[in-house]
Amino acid sequence: MGAEALVRWEHSRLKKIPPLDFIPVAEDNNLILEIGKLVLEESIKTAKSIHNKGWSDFEISVNISAVQLLQSDLLDTIKTLLKTYDYNPNYLNLE
Repeated sequence: MGAEALVRWEHSRLKKIPPLDFIPVAEDNNLILEIGKLVLEESIKTAKSIHNKGWSDFEISVNISAVQLLQSDLLDTIKTLLKTYDYNPNYLNLE
């Protein structure tokens, strides 16, 4: 059992903005690094909470941007988040 983390942007005036509209802009401006880290952290935190409720085999999948893959500290960031939330990396899928 598992889930995939999906990013959505609900703007107060424009309502829902689809990922295809804002992800490329975020990548072009390196804002994707902050967004990606936030999504990764929230995903791990939520998945750990689900594990703590007895769903020990629950997996979470998170998309990683090509821009993030070029980040020199991506692996360190992932390791830190896994340690912070005591989350088993076997249940984290990076796509």
